[in-house]
Amino acid sequence: MNPRPVEAEAIDNKTLLVKFHNGEIKKVDISIFLQYPMYKKLNDYHSFKRVKADEMTVYWKDDRDIDPDYLYENGVKWLEEVD
Repeated sequence: MNPRPVEAEAIDNKTLLVKFHNGEIKKVDISIFLQYPMYKKLNDYHSFKRVKADEMTVYWKDDRDIDPDYLYENGVKWLEEVD
């Protein structure tokens, strides 16, 4: 099982910065999802930036979420937290 997200932040209108429980931070382009009806509302940056993480996945208040394995496997390593 891949690490799970503990923090998420929208850094533009299609990209998330996700921190995982192992300390890794990855930049994830989720534009592929935004073309589907379920995610259309997230094309509005005001809605998109309300992303949250709950140590299982990232989600938005209206029951939209993205598979945490997708986020981890498709994210680009941004930086690593220093202990």
